[in-house]
Amino acid sequence: MEVVFVYLALAVVVGVAARSRGRSGLGWFFLALIISPVISGLLLLALRRVDRGAIAAEKRDHLLGKSSDLLPSPPEQDGPFEADGVIKGIPYRIGENGITEAMMSGEMIRFRNMDQFLAAAEGRDAEQPQASNPSSENVTIPNTKSSILRVFRHSGYTDKLRKYKIIVNGSEVGAIARNSVVDFKVPSGAVKITARIDWCRSQPLLIEAHPGKRVEIEVLNRRGPFLAGLSTIFAHDSYLTLKRIPTS
Repeated sequence: MEVVFVYLALAVVVGVAARSRGRSGLGWFFLALIISPVISGLLLLALRRVDRGAIAAEKRDHLLGKSSDLLPSPPEQDGPFEADGVIKGIPYRIGENGITEAMMSGEMIRFRNMDQFLAAAEGRDAEQPQASNPSSENVTIPNTKSSILRVFRHSGYTDKLRKYKIIVNGSEVGAIARNSVVDFKVPSGAVKITARIDWCRSQPLLIEAHPGKRVEIEVLNRRGPFLAGLSTIFAHDSYLTLKRIPTS
């Protein structure tokens, strides 16, 4: 009996060591049970350490490169911002076709006309006018009272044929499929986000969204197919995981 206990303990040690080296702890635990902890431990030491953060960043860059579900970003400002005037402490300038550009929240925001800029500066809503010039139809006009929530989901095996619903402040804003990235517009301020599939969900993630800014998060299922099945019964309220991705 003691031999079995020691064997299992060594397999656990291999699994923990594998996890610390950026590899699947559960997978290496079962490998240690099959081929012995000593052999699997030596094999683990022979492999290079994996930087899971760098791999995750590469996957996100790959998803960004192939995704067509992203909201367009405002164009970057070239050179210093030269204002035509200041309203409510906000510097602005008027460009071609009446498009108004203003420095708000540390970045340049573009409005279709002066009325929209005045409405944003005064904290009120303005109706979206019909553009008279066809060339201005392609101008991106972010809502100054909203933020962009960018959600990543990598190519995990569990739930690979199902979409995860994204819930913001109690309301469903959309869904995300496996191996994709999607942008959603969310209100600025305190935002509570959860992910759901059938009766299972994630723990809420609370973020502070700033107007005109983007927040990036990742939704994932950390469990394999077997443990995922058990989680639908015993841990349905933490079946999924949401984590915030630091942005530069």
